Amino acid sequence: MLQQALQTIHRHGVAHGDVRADNILLQDCGNNPWVMIIDFGQAYLHPTPEQCEGELAEVAQVFHELE
Repeated sequence: MLQQALQTIHRHGVAHGDVRADNILLQDCGNNPWVMIIDFGQAYLHPTPEQCEGELAEVAQVFHELE
């Protein structure tokens, strides 16, 4: 879910810039869990593929913090 959300913003040419548990909202909607990424204050446009990969790598750390 979170990885898909980040990939979606990356496809739109934006990198979040501050992926951490405080900036992720999760809601249980039955069969359709809902993820919202908030606080785009450090976002930047046109990230490189390496920057996108770095943000996706941060997802594992966020999941670890949420456990």
